[in-house]
Amino acid sequence: MTSSRRFMTTWTRDVRLLIDTHMVIWTLEDSRRMPREGRRLIHDADIVYVSAASVFEIAIKTSNSKLAMRIDGLTKRLAAANFEPLPVTWAHAQRAHDIGHPDPFDRLLIAQADVEPLHFLTVEEKLAEFSRMVVTV
Repeated sequence: MTSSRRFMTTWTRDVRLLIDTHMVIWTLEDSRRMPREGRRLIHDADIVYVSAASVFEIAIKTSNSKLAMRIDGLTKRLAAANFEPLPVTWAHAQRAHDIGHPDPFDRLLIAQADVEPLHFLTVEEKLAEFSRMVVTV
């Protein structure tokens, strides 16, 4: 697999994903913006994590009116979608220091993928330059 790769069409065993905040939102809203391949990869993964950083990003964007999404019951909806929580640790924060992306949320998500390690599923191809764990769809 290459760093800016699209993921293999078939999974190997024990596939663990961390999904980008956009994908969290699109999944919960059943949005047509979610790529079909992204849906398939999430469905086929053994475990799918949503970072506490993504929940924080959603909370900030809804409070700033930059995102029109129901925030009440968010954690219950994430659990109902079979997502697992991924807390932010000191090691994640330390690793984020070395990632040169300007967006702090993206930096932290990439750091979490590197430290755990997890495949980081996103639609943002530019993120692939920061980690071999980034998978774009």
